[in-house]
Amino acid sequence: MSEDLQYPTRSYPYRARLDRAGPDPSRDLDVSFGESVETPDVPGLKARLVGVDPYAGRDISPGELERLDDPLARLLLKRGTFPRTLQQLLDALNAFNGDPGGVPHQNVFFISEWGQIPLNSTTARYPRQIRYILTRGRNEIGAADILVSTAPPSDDAGIFLQVAAWDRTNEVFHFYERGLRTSTWFWAGSSWDALAPPTRGKGPFDSHVNGAPVMKERKEPWLHWHSISQDIPRQNFPPGHPINRASEDAFVNQCQSAHLLQTQIVEPAVRRWTDARLRRVLGSSGIADPGALMRQVLTATSVNIASARQRSRSAEPDIEIPLTLLVDAETLLKFLPDAPLIIVRVPRPLYEQAISTLQISLRDTQQGFQQAGDAFFAWAVPERAFEDIVVVEALVRRGVLSAQFATALLMIDFTNPIDSARRAALMKHVPSVTVQATGTGGLQAKMLQSIEAAAGATGTNSEEAEIVRFMALREGDWQAEAERRVTALVDAVEARAKTRDGAIDYLRLADSRRRAFRRNRHLAEFDLSLPFSSVADGAPAVELLPDGTVVQRPETTAPSAR
Repeated sequence: MSEDLQYPTRSYPYRARLDRAGPDPSRDLDVSFGESVETPDVPGLKARLVGVDPYAGRDISPGELERLDDPLARLLLKRGTFPRTLQQLLDALNAFNGDPGGVPHQNVFFISEWGQIPLNSTTARYPRQIRYILTRGRNEIGAADILVSTAPPSDDAGIFLQVAAWDRTNEVFHFYERGLRTSTWFWAGSSWDALAPPTRGKGPFDSHVNGAPVMKERKEPWLHWHSISQDIPRQNFPPGHPINRASEDAFVNQCQSAHLLQTQIVEPAVRRWTDARLRRVLGSSGIADPGALMRQVLTATSVNIASARQRSRSAEPDIEIPLTLLVDAETLLKFLPDAPLIIVRVPRPLYEQAISTLQISLRDTQQGFQQAGDAFFAWAVPERAFEDIVVVEALVRRGVLSAQFATALLMIDFTNPIDSARRAALMKHVPSVTVQATGTGGLQAKMLQSIEAAAGATGTNSEEAEIVRFMALREGDWQAEAERRVTALVDAVEARAKTRDGAIDYLRLADSRRRAFRRNRHLAEFDLSLPFSSVADGAPAVELLPDGTVVQRPETTAPSAR
């Protein structure tokens, strides 16, 4: 069993192996995953599924090797080519540009949390990180089959080199990394390995928690990316920095805006994997693990980072609070087409008072760097991850959940789109055995039976009773009810945001979610990802109420989102 790659017909594989792994690699680097590992320089491909295999890896079996059918494996690794550097990898791929299975079209993107910090006598002493995301595909842009995460210099084998590659035959991403300073490559698992023990949450899946590529700062203004919103100037890096070497000129000249990575590469990749996954999971044999799907409805298995489109320091008179701080707008509004898109603005003087009151600053604690003020784009906050949103959409589109039932679930504690203990507690109503996807024995019917029974036992103030009442509403009425509640919330926040106390409260709310992100999410690998405040990391969390007020969150433990 331990030597087989499995591509199931109805659910993901569960490998019943002994947990022989050593310590987990550390956290991901945006579209990448974990630290590379120094190993003896033995050219070849080994397997290392963290949580299953020895940390040094093991020999990959003939069966595993045969089933790898992504471009990296097919064009290079299975032919005995094991590049040591990024440039060697690209040169090797370029040799197959004329091949029908080649991936000739290349896109280059840059991200750096240090990219907007000017180089001066005060900041010159700090090492500055910048990372490359390169993609390769059959076409000029879109549906990339290879995503590479690395850093300059491109000719250095001591730089991490990690790849997610799409296997069109088996419809999965395979995750690879090259050992540091070696030509040993490791296969770290496929998308299916992200979804169940013993590999869930380990190795590349500590950040790629659902098996797809991750773009943490996914939306405009793409907080730390080179994009149409901002450049990452080379002059913000010391002359001796690797990005300023002549070897990197070609990558700098090719660098494209992050909006293309978002819309043409990462989002299609998430949808491609989700569609492939659901085609297998929702087969005629039933859903073997309903919880694996419903945790992406009821919890935030991951997060993205959103921010205002306004600079934190500019002459613009107002700052827009990201709507996803207040409500799961990107998911809910797909089911509520008539809900008004109200933009909540904070006058800049009140925003600046709130920044001063909470002593917001950028920090890199390891390097001892601190700079007073917000992120370069204001009000950066974690929000519900795109990969979870896509699963909700797909379950409704395929009839597994009705739009009304999905909305009923999401409207529980709807003012707290992530880390909601109340909504996560509804996981207890998800069947723990195989159920049909639809019909009287389907997932929704079984959940509703459990919810209705609990509502009868717990009284009218329970979450279950709220769902039962919502499900009793007729078509048109349930949309109107949800829209009324969302509109009332946003109206209340809009009014309070124009007051000093309101501006401070909503920044407190953002700060609370930032602290939870740093504490609980493996994606929080860089201090500069989100600003800090004077509030202690372990201080009680706050939450938003439907009347627009911010209060201390009750001490409630939610089921794990992972």
